[in-house]
Amino acid sequence: MIERIAVVCPNIGIVYSGMGPDFRVLVTRARKSAQAYWKIYGDYPPTRVLTQELANIMQQATHSGYVLGIELGVWDLMRFGSGVRPFGVSLLVAGWDVGRGSTLYQVDPSGSYWAWKASAIGKNMVNAKTFLEKRSVFRPRVSHKLPRVTLAPTVTMMT
Repeated sequence: MIERIAVVCPNIGIVYSGMGPDFRVLVTRARKSAQAYWKIYGDYPPTRVLTQELANIMQQATHSGYVLGIELGVWDLMRFGSGVRPFGVSLLVAGWDVGRGSTLYQVDPSGSYWAWKASAIGKNMVNAKTFLEKRSVFRPRVSHKLPRVTLAPTVTMMT
């Protein structure tokens, strides 16, 4: 069974729509990036930092003939022949940060990313966003307690 939800570190999870193998590559890279951040700063990365890292990886893959490689745990841009394609996934990156609280980012295959209060990706994206708007999910929530981190925001599936 294909898992569409992945935990990168205890405070960040990712869901995807698109090609599963591309998602697995990005999750592996995100976990290595989070581990590198942990080794340097002794804390898990903020959601925005990890999202920027993923967006950079996805954006660099859109350039013809380039692919990212790993050399001794450091990301390098290496020149390859033609035939390299962009990542075929859209991502929702959800996390909880001490300074910002819960955060949600959407990353497109082009490497563009945006912050949202609620969002949807996939083939029924328009219907799901309409559903979220009607349910007033976009209103800010006020909470004075530390929430328990859940893996993903409320997922709405419409058939």
